[in-house]
Amino acid sequence: MSIQDKHKESVADTLRYYLSKYANDFIILLDQDFRFIEFNERVVDFYGYSRDELMGMYAPQVRAPEVRESFLQQISLAKDGAIALYETMHQTKDGKKFPVEINLRAIDVDGKRSYQAVIRDITERKRLASFTSMPEYFDRHL
Repeated sequence: MSIQDKHKESVADTLRYYLSKYANDFIILLDQDFRFIEFNERVVDFYGYSRDELMGMYAPQVRAPEVRESFLQQISLAKDGAIALYETMHQTKDGKKFPVEINLRAIDVDGKRSYQAVIRDITERKRLASFTSMPEYFDRHL
């Protein structure tokens, strides 16, 4: 590999690092069994688990208990090779629940099926939506 190629590879690695490190979304790579194999710092900071606690964690463990049973249905599109986009409720280590939108897709890593989940906290979106529906509510009920 030439010096120029090594430099390009180094720049690409740096860019990938910053894409993940400073993303506002939670980015998680999961193995074929939906266990955490890699994730960005935002996941560690927000969910309150250490990197060691998260490593190998089964994905439904970060869901609120009342929505864990819908996991298999919601991931079925991704397991079939399509993109699964859905909303659910997650929970931090200290028990705080929050709504999320999940974009899940299957990827191949070294010939093995894995999954990439890009997860967005939609608390603010939901809060604003409740305000925009208030005039409708008042129009119907007053």
